Amino acid sequence: MEILSDPTPDMLAMPRFDDGAIDMQELLRRLAEQVVNAVMDAEADQLCAGGANSRNGYRERSLATCVGTLTLRIPKLRSGSFFPEDVLERHRHQHTQGAARRGEDGSL
Repeated sequence: MEILSDPTPDMLAMPRFDDGAIDMQELLRRLAEQVVNAVMDAEADQLCAGGANSRNGYRERSLATCVGTLTLRIPKLRSGSFFPEDVLERHRHQHTQGAARRGEDGSL
């Protein structure tokens, strides 16, 4: 879990507005991004634990959420594929709920 264990100075700096107030939405976005990427890393490590497979870098994808756009670092495997179904399933569920709250005309 290199993302959480080796923070860069950028990640340690508290996101602030020009007036010095803490930007809570950006803070939540950064935390969500770090947690999701750490979970995907751990899942990929479990798939490679037996030695039958190994890691082969990352592919970056964007995911729009209520706290902002997350940059996902999806692990690549040498053989087979890794796809974070649980992350996307939660996103689909939220998207469906939002669509159900809006009327067919798009109003709330």
